Amino acid sequence: MRNSVGDYNFHRKSGSNAKSGVYFWGFNLREDNETPETSKDILIWYIGTHDNIASRIIEEVTQFIFGGFGTIIDPKYLVKNPHNARLLDLQESDCKRTKPLHHAVLYKADGIHVLYHFFDDYKIQESLKWMRERLIFTWIEECDLKKRKEIESEMHHIVGTNCFGTKGNKNKKSINNPAVTPHFHQISWNNNLILKEWLIKVNDLL
Repeated sequence: MRNSVGDYNFHRKSGSNAKSGVYFWGFNLREDNETPETSKDILIWYIGTHDNIASRIIEEVTQFIFGGFGTIIDPKYLVKNPHNARLLDLQESDCKRTKPLHHAVLYKADGIHVLYHFFDDYKIQESLKWMRERLIFTWIEECDLKKRKEIESEMHHIVGTNCFGTKGNKNKKSINNPAVTPHFHQISWNNNLILKEWLIKVNDLL
């Protein structure tokens, strides 16, 4: 078990990284699971905002791996579609249970009645293992609540239905137009260059 001084920076209550802002979490798509180098090496799964990112990510990820939150997509599909996964569209592909789900959807957290399938299905558990080993996250620090919500909303419109947590925003806001994506152009991306590249690629393909 890792328990170093540096790790304490991510303590959910008192760590120096218990920041407020807009957060992004997803998965490393590299076959060797080494540090991502380009935007095709990552897939952002969820975009949200919170006054304590370190705490919020732990809540979401732990719910996710125990079947109480979200949808499980086949990792092979994710690797093939780093910039156009359309995750939310896949989740809703059953059209309110009137059609079969897209073949890449392994599990949808509809309720407690599907948990047996979640725990017992080998492919789901292998996919979760893959996801646990490849979890990545980052954030844009912002203390002001109003601005934070504006940034989150803008990011949702930049990625459309490619991520979860976007509330199905299909009204694209182009990164190429600073008038409609002002926050994107004001953010310092120095520590998030691959994320910036990923957002641009995804936005281009909408």
